[in-house]
Amino acid sequence: ELAAIGRRVCEAEYDLLDLVLDDGGAASTDAPDKSPSPAPLEGAGGLHGRPTAAELVEAVRGHLAEEVAPGLEGSARFHTRVAAHALEVVERELRLGPAQQDAHASRLAAIGFADDVALARAIRSDGLDDRPDVDAAVRASVVDRLRVANPRWLHPPDA
Repeated sequence: ELAAIGRRVCEAEYDLLDLVLDDGGAASTDAPDKSPSPAPLEGAGGLHGRPTAAELVEAVRGHLAEEVAPGLEGSARFHTRVAAHALEVVERELRLGPAQQDAHASRLAAIGFADDVALARAIRSDGLDDRPDVDAAVRASVVDRLRVANPRWLHPPDA
């Protein structure tokens, strides 16, 4: 459960960016998904063949969520559902991660940083005030993490 929670930190990051940045919600929940196309799940599977890692994860997640969890009660049922949700995150990362990583590297290069550590140091030193390009790059990275960790956070159900 704690490992799964760690991946959801981007939910708080997203909400904080909405509060802190004065960019009119550049990547608001209404913004179209401009993320790169996901890698296909199908195919020969490369070196390891079929089923691919994504297909194995999907099969195990489906089994846990649809076959195992309904027959359990209490904390066993809850933790089985958490495990199934964690596998959903892995599925999305396997599909979206490579393209997102490339886009992230391009965003960092466009604003003049080699990696996240260099960007974080510059932000901490207060040397990036009034840089809408940096704000947009940080927001886009958080949105990409949300698309993997919990895409529903970007499009909450109507109340």
